[in-house]
Amino acid sequence: MKIPNIPCLSSIFILFIFITIQSLCSTCVVADASENTTWKERRAYIVHVEAMPTSTNLTSTHQQWHESFIPTTSSEGLLYSFKHVMNGFAAMLTEEEVEALSKRDEFLHAQPSKTYQLATTYSPKFLGLEARNRQFWEGAAGYGKGVVIGVIDTGITPLHQSFNDYEMPPPPKKWKGRCEFESQDLCNNKIIGARSFNHRGGCTTPMDKHGHGTHTAGIAAGRFVKNASVLGSANGTASGIAPDSHLAIYNVCDESGSSCPDVDILAGIEAAIEDGVDVLSISLAIPTDDLPLYKDLISIASFKAVIEKGVVVSASAGNSGPEKSTVKNTSPWIITVGASTLDRRVRAVVKLDNGMELEGQSAYQPKSEPCLRSLVYPESQSDENSTNCLNLDALKNMNVRGKIVVCDGLEPEESRGLLGSGVVKQTENVKNSGGSSMIRKGRKKEGLDTKMSIDALLMSSVKFPMSAINYEDGETLVKKYIKKYSSTAKARIDFLGTEIGGENNPAPGVASFSARGPATVTPGFIKPDIIAPGVNILAASHNLDDSDPPYVMMSGTSMSCPHISGVTALLKSAHPHWSSAMIKSAIITTSDVTNTAGKNILDQYSQRVASFQAMGSGHVNPVKANNPGLVYDSQHTKKDYVKYLCGLGYTGKQVSLFLGQKSICSDDERKTIQGVDLNYPSMIVDLTHSNKYRRRFSRIVTNVGRPQNYTVSVTPPHGVSVTVRPKTLTFKSVGQRLKFSVDVRWDSDSKEFSSFLEEYGDFTWVSSDRKIKVRSPIIITKEKHVQYD
Repeated sequence: MKIPNIPCLSSIFILFIFITIQSLCSTCVVADASENTTWKERRAYIVHVEAMPTSTNLTSTHQQWHESFIPTTSSEGLLYSFKHVMNGFAAMLTEEEVEALSKRDEFLHAQPSKTYQLATTYSPKFLGLEARNRQFWEGAAGYGKGVVIGVIDTGITPLHQSFNDYEMPPPPKKWKGRCEFESQDLCNNKIIGARSFNHRGGCTTPMDKHGHGTHTAGIAAGRFVKNASVLGSANGTASGIAPDSHLAIYNVCDESGSSCPDVDILAGIEAAIEDGVDVLSISLAIPTDDLPLYKDLISIASFKAVIEKGVVVSASAGNSGPEKSTVKNTSPWIITVGASTLDRRVRAVVKLDNGMELEGQSAYQPKSEPCLRSLVYPESQSDENSTNCLNLDALKNMNVRGKIVVCDGLEPEESRGLLGSGVVKQTENVKNSGGSSMIRKGRKKEGLDTKMSIDALLMSSVKFPMSAINYEDGETLVKKYIKKYSSTAKARIDFLGTEIGGENNPAPGVASFSARGPATVTPGFIKPDIIAPGVNILAASHNLDDSDPPYVMMSGTSMSCPHISGVTALLKSAHPHWSSAMIKSAIITTSDVTNTAGKNILDQYSQRVASFQAMGSGHVNPVKANNPGLVYDSQHTKKDYVKYLCGLGYTGKQVSLFLGQKSICSDDERKTIQGVDLNYPSMIVDLTHSNKYRRRFSRIVTNVGRPQNYTVSVTPPHGVSVTVRPKTLTFKSVGQRLKFSVDVRWDSDSKEFSSFLEEYGDFTWVSSDRKIKVRSPIIITKEKHVQYD
């Protein structure tokens, strides 16, 4: 594909556009809660009701049906009327009004709105999409041509060169979206739709004021842009995973990015489905732990999108790792994405005058100074937080001028590379207090003994000499060097530029912050499903001023999610008739469990081999996913999912929230299924309560490759026997479906296990030509002190 050389728009013109939009917004009237007593008493509720009865007046609309539920005491009316993501509406209501409308027979459930949190020049190459595999990327997948990716986030910066529409075709004929920028010219054949949702009213725009949405959109589908870099580092041709896919933008967060209400997220997803998106990318995660699916509105909305509209939904696993059972967005119909590292480092090595060297990174790479400078760790008896360098006055009182200042790491949510975050504040304070440069330590998580690796430190795109080092090295620097040698402690920072690969930097690894399984609310299958690059990812910035780089590095599962959204778009383009389940299966069963050194993927937190609970099934391999051989699909997905929801112990009324109509859950176990019984590519088998510690389940695979035989190869978990029958599957046509059973039991030699057991294995269907391997990971769990009878 020819990469256009598009002239940059002048910064004056860009500034004019932004000032014009800002001026227009200033004329909008925003509701003032302090002057409205009604507002104080009311809050946003999401109300689930049954679908409009067929006996209702045929001239009545969906919205009028929902308006009939609004109490006469309310002057607010509907905020949103939903028909795709759920049957129901959002409205500003008091508790008394909710209580009153709950008495109607058609009422199902109401819940107050919750707030969700926000959770590549090199990524495509790292994922194998360049060089010899360009035949798939450019050929079969057409760079994602014809596919519409909907991004539920903070908006977009439309004038960024990553979103030019050079030689892009117009939107597909099915497209019904619209452009809500102040100027319609800001949409094009790349950004084919842009909308904004704010249930509190006021002037809203899809223009990104935060940066998160621009970055995620660029990762998923940014165009080819030559000579992209961050402050001159990581230089190369920037590109999203699906550069020729269309983008539809839905801004559902406030300008700060700190608040993304579920009521607005629902409205964004509703609009995306109505507009006609093919893929939904949701880099959001609710902070609440163990929220059942019927209370998780992203789960409910995505159910409708996947099951009824065929949309593929990928969502962030969350950034609450490395603790167990922190993974979010775990519904079986969602592709849940964890974060991995790249084998790219932008090195900034700290060299002490005693010869010790501490490995660090920094996006800004100035010329290294030959001389040593004094080190200072800003401890203050009057300010226990002085060591994080967020107190400018404390730094000024410590005489740090001309010295290298060592600062403590920040909480993860403060330091994930977002513009305006605490990392930027640290560097500004050190600079404004006269410090020559900064060393930033990693941060240790409370209650966890293992060191925080360097990936959790992350590079900020700040033009100031600094080096980010890991927690262990930071502790050595402070306790064994600075405090020991005090005023004579000296060091320098050597800036060694961008390094890719190398024996000492194998990748991928599981990012320390990436949320882990098991998923407590959705047992029976592995979550996250997959990991993808999410550490120091270079993509578009929302700031186009000369003082800020047009590209920035950010980290988080927010960055890994759009990688999978892009891969999904490629597969959707190459295989337009594949279902969401087939695409997910292809991604999971072809994933990699080894790194660039040919060894097992490591957990960057523990420095041990990563478990399936940390990395899901493995690391995404887009090229292999294009030819998976066999996929796990289902002809009765909706029916199976309803049985699964009932099997979770949900009531019929709770299951009705997913269906929009009354549902009944039976106590008859034959009418429910457990997670392990879903036709899912991965499985978690709990043998604690199984009959004689044995569990049997079945799977159906569909042939999507050339007809041939597949023979199973089993790597059983330690102490467990796994038997697959039949051992060979013979496919005679494309689309043929065959069933097999899996029998799991404890080995007869195993008598007693005194502690909790969690063992890992897999089984793989290998094609007769040996070119295709369809791998399904399996986890066996057991509670403490389980004995055989």
